[in-house]
Parts: sequence; structure tokens; C-alpha cells
Amino acid sequence: MKTFRWTVPEPNHGFPDDSRILQIPNVRARLRSPLWIFSLVIFGIAFFLLLSKTDGSGIFFFIPFTFSPMLVSLGLGTAASSRSSLGILLLSNVLFMGWFLYVYLNAFYWNPDPQAGIAFLFVGFYSLPVMIPLWIVALGLRHRGSIKESEQVGACDAEEAV
Repeated sequence: MKTFRWTVPEPNHGFPDDSRILQIPNVRARLRSPLWIFSLVIFGIAFFLLLSKTDGSGIFFFIPFTFSPMLVSLGLGTAASSRSSLGILLLSNVLFMGWFLYVYLNAFYWNPDPQAGIAFLFVGFYSLPVMIPLWIVALGLRHRGSIKESEQVGACDAEEAV
């Protein structure tokens, strides 16, 4: 005698299926890219450098102001589709780390001052003249491939029409 198995689908209650969240094109691969890995290392080093010179609660006030350019680069890195665009964004994070180290050494070792911590409020803002052109170049390189593909499609259509 054959038994019949009853199954009832699990309701999702209007929430998206969890298996589709990481199916966005190359999200896992992009999270393992050198841009993300290097940026996390930079953030960890800078966090512990600041933590060594400030009290524990004060550092959380400086993080949004200090590291906002790095977060923008990471956001652009998730949307980047070409290696050259990711390379430019990686270069921007390397330059940002150099700027951060310069300010850190200047504020705490070369010219020590009791009010030196305030300089980290402006690290992100003063890095923008270098970071914005790099972001624009990275965005331009991201769209470069799609423009060439559309030109090739248009060229093929024109040849077929003749």
C-alpha cells in the first residue's frame, strides 16, 4: 500500500526569500575582493591607533567623520564591475590611509597637543579634493564597458541594414 505525504509550503509572510539575498551578481566575490579586504585591514589598524590615544567612547564619535570617504569607496566598489574601477577605488583607500597616518603622526607625535583629537573630525572632509576625482574616474571606468558594448550593437545593426 502506498502512503501519501502531505506537505504544506512554509509561508514567507511577505519577507523576501533569504536565499535570494546573496544572489545579487557577484556579491560574495566582491566581498572577497582586495578592496574589501584591504579596507577592513585599514579600518582595523586605524581603529586601534585611535583607540590607543583616546578613551573608548570618544572613538565612536570620530568614526563617521573620519572614515566616511572609505565607506563611500566601499559603496562604489560594490557597484563596480571592472577591475580597473576596483583598482582606482583601492588606490583611493591607500591614499586615504596615507592621509590618515599623516594626520595621526602629526597630531600625536610630531606636534603633540592636548586638542589634537579634534583634527580627526576633519580628516574625511579634507581628503575630499583627492577622493572625489578618484571616485569620478572609478565611475567612468565602470560605465566604459557598457558604452563600448552599446556602440558595437549599434554598429552591427547599421551593417545589417546596408
